Amino acid sequence: MSDSEIMLSKEVEREVRLSQPTIWRMQKAGLFPRYFKLSPKKNAAHRSEIANWKRDPQGWAERNKAASQGAQNG
Repeated sequence: MSDSEIMLSKEVEREVRLSQPTIWRMQKAGLFPRYFKLSPKKNAAHRSEIANWKRDPQGWAERNKAASQGAQNG
């Protein structure tokens, strides 16, 4: 995975114009792509996931919800 495929949390905040607490609340509710840990103090997201969310936030959330429910049931 190259550096261009990931975005640090600060870069995500600038890109989507949302604050860190707002993003965390949305992640908890399944409305925004979850971060993954790069190190104990660095969170990142996949650039493609952020781009997909930006194109269609509501559709992304609905697809994410359906996928997570399928994983829980199966």
